Amino acid sequence: MKYIFIIICIIVYFLPVDILLAGYSDNSPVYTFFIYMVFHKSFIHLSLNMMSFYFIYGSINIKDRLFLLLYPGSVLIAFLSSMPEPTIGASGLIYILCGIRSGAIITIPYKFIPFFTLVISSITIGFLLPGINGLIHLLGFSLGFLAYIVKSIFNETDSVIHKGRE
Repeated sequence: MKYIFIIICIIVYFLPVDILLAGYSDNSPVYTFFIYMVFHKSFIHLSLNMMSFYFIYGSINIKDRLFLLLYPGSVLIAFLSSMPEPTIGASGLIYILCGIRSGAIITIPYKFIPFFTLVISSITIGFLLPGINGLIHLLGFSLGFLAYIVKSIFNETDSVIHKGRE
């Protein structure tokens, strides 16, 4: 799934599509809430999102059922974070992964503190810089973290982080 998503995003980047029509906003068609995460504004935007997705996805056990949350969760947070300007990119999905990862390492302070600090810093920057939908980052992280906590309450033995990377 990791490579399929990355390949789809790269292919879509090179398609002649007006990204403003692909992004979701307060007055965009409903279908845009389901496709926005594969569109990126620039090569740097695409590169940063795909590198983040690759490394964070790779640090989590892909057999975990929380991965079923990624796409529907991304759609849900899009509806909750709609703004007048179109939003595109995979960062909502990436922040869901960051929330899951944070929940998985919360009891390991030497890993949790630096990771959590980096994530919170990037969420804060998203609220401060124009053109970035900081709300989708915050909602994505919160959804992933909450999903991990709820999952861990009902299933204490299953680890989301890869064995050997703990």
